[in-house]
Amino acid sequence: MSLRMWKRSTSEDKGIGELNVKGIRMKDANGFYLDISTPDKELPQDVTVIRMNVDDFDEAAKFLKDHGFEPVPISVAEEAYMRATVFKSPSGFEINLIQHKKKKNQS
Repeated sequence: MSLRMWKRSTSEDKGIGELNVKGIRMKDANGFYLDISTPDKELPQDVTVIRMNVDDFDEAAKFLKDHGFEPVPISVAEEAYMRATVFKSPSGFEINLIQHKKKKNQS
């Protein structure tokens, strides 16, 4: 899929834990999202991170840890609506693990 098939849907600032992030979210016709974002922290180099949305945060975190990933301390976020942490592999690859909290009456 080429980037031309995506459309820009939002540009906003969001606070996630200690980070303020400015970004663009694009969505294709099938409902898949692509986020391009920049944190307000100075980074030593560009970072590519894959976002992994899960229903069970603890189970997914254990899976990543069992495969050598370690949480990045500054990335821990717990809000009323979500829980997120970036996990880094020994080689430097990063996954942003996110659980969007759902109300108990939602399925």
